[in-house]
This record gives sequence, C-alpha cells and structure tokens, in this order.
Amino acid sequence: HGWIVGGLYNIAESGDLIMRTADGGATWENQRSDASCMLTSVHFIDQNTGWAVGRSGCIIRTDDGGNTWKLQQDNSTVWELNDIYFTDAFNGFAVGGQDMQPGAFDRTGVMLQTIDGGDNWVIREIYNKSYVSSVNFSGSMKGWIVGDNGMILHSFDAGNTWSYQSTSATFSQLFSVSFI
Repeated sequence: HGWIVGGLYNIAESGDLIMRTADGGATWENQRSDASCMLTSVHFIDQNTGWAVGRSGCIIRTDDGGNTWKLQQDNSTVWELNDIYFTDAFNGFAVGGQDMQPGAFDRTGVMLQTIDGGDNWVIREIYNKSYVSSVNFSGSMKGWIVGDNGMILHSFDAGNTWSYQSTSATFSQLFSVSFI
C-alpha cells in the first residue's frame, strides 16, 4: 500500500489531494478529506493508520486506509507543516515553520508533539528556532530533525529532549532525513 499527498498552490482553488495505491503503484485512486489545505507530507504506521500535514498547520488522520480522514488540527495557524512522523499509534511529531515576512529568508521553525495519536498537539522548543524541514526516527527512542542553516537535532529519549549536532554543512538548507 502507498499514499501520495499534494494540492494546489492557487489560493482561489486551495484544497488537498490524497492518492492511494493497493497494487504497488500500478494504479492510483483519489481520496479526499474535509481539509481545505495543500498537504505536504503523509506517514502511515500500518496499512490503516496514517496522518498527513499541510499548509496553515492542518493535520488529518485516517484509521481505515484513507477511505475517511478526520481533521485533527484545522488550517487556521500561520505554521506550514512540512513533515510528520509517528513512532507508534500514539507518539508523533509534525515539523515546519513560517516565513517571518513575505519573500524574506528569515524564517522560524515549529515542532509539534502528540502522545495521544494526534488528538492534542503541543509546541516543542527548537534549538535556535530554525525552520524545520523533516523529522524521522530509528526505532522509538532515536530521532532526528533537520532544517535551515545546516540544523540537525538529535534525540535519544523518544523526542523528550533534543540536542544540536555539529555538521560541516554549516549554512546549507537541509530538506530531508531518513533512518532505517
């Protein structure tokens, strides 16, 4: 099983796009939610349970493989969520940020955490408040987030605390992180 998310950049026609395959990508079927935001990332922990995040801070969840999606956080915030990752059905993180002013490169980041499957989200402090692009875990304890200015944060305790990791990519924008 696989899923794709996206949407339209055109503000007049904003909306989500969710597509699902059950045959290894040979065919794709459209799925819809009531979220009227462009979706930027999707993460499933099994073939039924998944989450997607998007612009304006929207977070949606499915428990039936995407046939229906429930809005967990509406799209009324200034945060643009870029990525979402769950270590199990309860513990997850959504990351992103916002531009400080239109067209500027000065951006601030956000990391949201849930311990109840996404029913409630809390904002977590981010080292130097850098814009965050991606989050990933290797197991339930070790996690990483990456973002602007070469930022790499690492957690050894299931995301309860995060430490800055030095890197030679000093001022590079880091877009994605993945561990197996």
